[in-house]
Amino acid sequence: MKKCVAICIMAIGLYALQPPSWEMCGEIHPQVTTVYDLVETPNGTLIAGTNYAPPSGTVYYLWRSTDGGNTWSPCSPVNIAINCYDLELTPSGRVYAICCAPNYNSDIYIFYSDDNGQTWSQLPQPRIPLKVIFTTWIVGDIGIKYHNGKLYVWGPVNNPPYSPGGPIFHAELWYYDETSSQWNKWDMLINHGFTIEKGPGPQSGQTYLYLGTSGPQNNAKVIRLNQPIGNLEKKNLNKGEK
Repeated sequence: MKKCVAICIMAIGLYALQPPSWEMCGEIHPQVTTVYDLVETPNGTLIAGTNYAPPSGTVYYLWRSTDGGNTWSPCSPVNIAINCYDLELTPSGRVYAICCAPNYNSDIYIFYSDDNGQTWSQLPQPRIPLKVIFTTWIVGDIGIKYHNGKLYVWGPVNNPPYSPGGPIFHAELWYYDETSSQWNKWDMLINHGFTIEKGPGPQSGQTYLYLGTSGPQNNAKVIRLNQPIGNLEKKNLNKGEK
């Protein structure tokens, strides 16, 4: 009997150690095949960036849920066949979305919403359009990151002759300043950027920008700007690229 009790206790203990199971949320749309990113706004609204659906008529690529993902409704920024590849939530609750079509030389759009995804506005393009700066050949690798009033955009460089006027020998990191409503750029002598993140660095209490890149012979690197973001932002205040 004692042996049986011991076995039962062990079984209960092992069951308790099992990881929680996943449950299916409500379907977004029958023609949504990929959810590229998700964010939750401060009031609990879920926003999803997806491939565009349906393929004809009015298309949607941003969706919102106010009941924990049980049901979804489409957002309507611009009726164009593009995918939303990255979302970024700011401390104020603003949501940014970067979107483009899944083909080469597509326009690149950045939208933002200040009301939990109910309405969206388009961010103005820099002097050199984003489609000239970055290639959409590897569309899933165009990303955005927000820090201290700045929205950073990073992606694979769009080298000529494919896009005349684009960067020739270097990739570029651009950011949009919410206060001045201007675009600024930094030149980065790295082949391609694929992901962007912020985090601590050598100076205690400072925030640095990190980039995941690719290079010749698939020589991938993680690089870090050699100064805190705040220092570099101050140096670029007078270099507006409106």
